[in-house]
Amino acid sequence: MGIIAISMSSIENFISVRFQDDGVGIPEDMDLPKIKSLGIKLINNLVVKQLKGNLRICRNPGTEIIFSFRIS
Repeated sequence: MGIIAISMSSIENFISVRFQDDGVGIPEDMDLPKIKSLGIKLINNLVVKQLKGNLRICRNPGTEIIFSFRIS
């Protein structure tokens, strides 16, 4: 059985959201900007384009997706 962790934090005018699992992870040879996954495209469009935030995907054992954005 796998583990999924979701956390959210607020520092000054920034919100940071972190999703992490202990699955097999994203392969090193996968080019993240070219992923055709609907989920990754939705997250990228929302965070980067609409919220003008930052998106980081880490390939640890498992996968970790962290996004942050400024709140007004």
